[in-house]
Amino acid sequence: SEWQHAIQTAFDHIVSRNIAVVAHGAGVSAFLAWLYQADIMTQKRLTNIILVSPRPEAFPEDEIHTFQRVRCPCRTALVIAEKNGTPRDWAQEQADRWHARLLQSPHSGQLNGALGGWQWGMKLMQEMLLSK
Repeated sequence: SEWQHAIQTAFDHIVSRNIAVVAHGAGVSAFLAWLYQADIMTQKRLTNIILVSPRPEAFPEDEIHTFQRVRCPCRTALVIAEKNGTPRDWAQEQADRWHARLLQSPHSGQLNGALGGWQWGMKLMQEMLLSK
């Protein structure tokens, strides 16, 4: 709930009507829990979402089945690496549920490691922003 509050506080300070989001690791579950509770006008401001290396253990089942019911309202990519601890079968199931496209990063290591600014991820976001 603290992370969700922090996300809402950040969103409250954004004046743009077009917002792109990148969430990584446990931040993916925090963002999706926030998204599930966000009103439709807030969701309409989202244009692109990149969810990177979500951790299955950060997705507990709750009484309202948040992670079973949340859907991404815009172009969304779920990015995993070959060796990041996100099982591909689990990731595909979640991507289908959240209306995301599952992509495997070309990087061989952890996606939060020294990747030189993660140029591939920035290129992905550019492509998503430019596609309509």
